[in-house]
Amino acid sequence: MIRVERTRIIKCQAQDLWGKLIAFEDFSDLVKTIESVKISKNPDGTCTSDWVALLDDCRIEWTESDIFNEEIYTIDFRQTVGDFREMWGHWKLTPLKSDETQIELVIEFDIGIESLAPLLNPLVESAIVEHSELIIDSFEPRPLSHSMSGRSL
Repeated sequence: MIRVERTRIIKCQAQDLWGKLIAFEDFSDLVKTIESVKISKNPDGTCTSDWVALLDDCRIEWTESDIFNEEIYTIDFRQTVGDFREMWGHWKLTPLKSDETQIELVIEFDIGIESLAPLLNPLVESAIVEHSELIIDSFEPRPLSHSMSGRSL
């Protein structure tokens, strides 16, 4: 199993960041290598999400079960069907100050092709790190641009 961990402090209140984090369907607008994410709500309160992403121009797909817990700001996920032999992990938000939140993403995966693992594992790990960083980058506050209403300086 390969484990990827990303942690960062974001200047944003946890509740506001939570709203961005649970919007999986928007991730395809944030990261060009994520083609689509579709969420379905299940009767038991969990969600299922279907993901399509590109890994070096190779399309990978999976469906995961997602458990959202807003009280403690966590999302636990586990692949139920897909291109990995196994894949699971979690997102976790930890409020630090009134305007800062630590975001954590942990993903563990096994591609399931033992003979190619030495070649494929580093590529998949690198792609997951890159995708994770791009998603987390999108949560960073952006400076407001100031317009001079068409006036030149």
